[in-house]
Amino acid sequence: MKPRISVLSSPFFVAILILCWGLLPVSAEVPRLFLSDARLGELKKLVRTKGTHENAAYQVMKARVDSDDLLAAYPTGGGGKYEPGFRAREAALLSLLAANESEAKKYAGLSYEMAAKAAGGDIDKSHNQPGRKVSMADGYGLARAMIGMNVAITANWMQQSWSDEQNKAALVGIKKALDAWPKYGHANFGRDRASNWVAVCRGGELVMLLASGEKKSRSKRFAFLKKELLHHMKSTFGNLGVGQEGAGYIEYPGQFLLPACYAAAELGDDDLLKAARRIEWWKMVMYAYSFQPRMSGDGDRRFLQWGVAIRGPEEGWLSLLLNLVPKKELPHYLWWYDRFAGRKAKTVGGHTAFDSHRAGTTWSLIYYPSALESRDPTGLYPPAVHDDHGFAFFRNRWQDENDLQILAASDDIHHRNAWDQPDNLALRLLGQNAGFISGPGKSRDVGGFSMLLVDGKLGGKSASSYTGKTKTFEANDSGGFLVADAGKMAPVWGIQSAERQTLVRFGPALSNTGVISTLDRIKSEKSHTYIWQANLGAPGGDKDIKVSATTGAGRPGFLLEGGNGWVKGWVLSPKGARINAADPLQIETKGSDADLWVVMFTGQGVPPRATIKGEGLDSVWQLGKTTVRFNAKVGQLE
Repeated sequence: MKPRISVLSSPFFVAILILCWGLLPVSAEVPRLFLSDARLGELKKLVRTKGTHENAAYQVMKARVDSDDLLAAYPTGGGGKYEPGFRAREAALLSLLAANESEAKKYAGLSYEMAAKAAGGDIDKSHNQPGRKVSMADGYGLARAMIGMNVAITANWMQQSWSDEQNKAALVGIKKALDAWPKYGHANFGRDRASNWVAVCRGGELVMLLASGEKKSRSKRFAFLKKELLHHMKSTFGNLGVGQEGAGYIEYPGQFLLPACYAAAELGDDDLLKAARRIEWWKMVMYAYSFQPRMSGDGDRRFLQWGVAIRGPEEGWLSLLLNLVPKKELPHYLWWYDRFAGRKAKTVGGHTAFDSHRAGTTWSLIYYPSALESRDPTGLYPPAVHDDHGFAFFRNRWQDENDLQILAASDDIHHRNAWDQPDNLALRLLGQNAGFISGPGKSRDVGGFSMLLVDGKLGGKSASSYTGKTKTFEANDSGGFLVADAGKMAPVWGIQSAERQTLVRFGPALSNTGVISTLDRIKSEKSHTYIWQANLGAPGGDKDIKVSATTGAGRPGFLLEGGNGWVKGWVLSPKGARINAADPLQIETKGSDADLWVVMFTGQGVPPRATIKGEGLDSVWQLGKTTVRFNAKVGQLE
């Protein structure tokens, strides 16, 4: 009797199974991230409705994707590494928003071609570029993350539009990159996780993992990445989102960090999103970022500089914040956003509005609150806010490039393995469409710092020796007041103590005037040279401020002229202070104990004359009904 052969084990049936298996997609379809079906339906209508934010943003993005010049359309400075990935992501969104099947197919094809090119041979060997040292799975970590995240988002959005073969190739390439990430290391991944490298690399990898449906199969890696990002957010940012590296180094990693938070929440884990919502980044940018264009015309906007950052923003992060701002605050953020990155933003240099620098227009379309009316924060938001890392921001209004913005700092925090600069006892001033007083960026040239110097020095060699402490912060209806203690800098300088009091008092919003006064109180047993220093002009080489020495009310002073206005200053104490009217502007005195007191007034038109009565700390500065004096009973300016 012949043995019975099971149908399931027959060679014919096995062959059929193999054939059918080859026709199936590599994996079950992954949920489309960031863009729900409901929002996609709304967007399809809004992008074709003239006069809407979405229509204007769509037109800008479409023109960029359709451009024949990739590097000109995406001026990212990536030298060809990043640009294909940005075009891939934007082409994918255009495909989803297409008006007809032909257009959808066109952009889907372009998105695959650009994704394959961005991946550098990890998806399609025909795009393997000889000599290229970076891809999704190899080379420089920041580039890996940028390329990989764009490719993964593109593939996630195009699952139903690409062929099975294309989906399989993309998934194989992404998995190869995910296999490689655990083997990649960097010094900045350690210690406090305060470096932007953490958010970029860990955030980029997490988005790749989630967008490709690998959360379950790589659950241990997911838990590790989540833990690292939670550590990063807790360690790095103050309550307003200030980090020691500076504004640009918050934005750049933010384009990875926030998508990671959003994607994880959409797939059922909102721990990262809850942590992100405890940080008011949106408020920090509203006070720190101005409506001024940079004089170089490179597309960036000016901002109150701290840390090492001098460029930015336009990284897509500002549009991503639209999904993070609390509902009750969103109308105010929207007012600022429309004027900074939206329909009411001025075109600057080679950039346009809608957060276009790194394909941020995709987020500007997805997260813009279409049905919400914006609301002017002026008069509703306080003119001064404080981040618990030791940074106070002052702003008189949210109207145009002439708005007055000031930063004063004690710089309370320092983390190793991350960029840092001494910002203790620092001052910054933007207004009248000019960057009057700024900081050094990455330079350690002493002349680039706007702060108190002792014997012409910043302090010690280690950045940890520059931190101070906020002693007092107050906000009121017309401005605010900060007292910053020199902290660890004092013994390095060889003095007993030092503090800087900064008083800001704004005039009515329409007048766009303001008083900024600083008082440096220094105690020392030995004689030193003390210098009040201001680096004039916006960081990064924009030296557009004219400075001259003046004399008024019997006191030495200075006049800064730039943009649409001026800043006039008077030295109230000490009597024999010497002014060096150059860049940097310096006010110098010598002795042991010292009280170095400067009053500044900013406005437009003809600079005014003030009256000053008394001597030293008994001086009273007056201009119209505005006075500045020192209250000896409480030891503070008022």
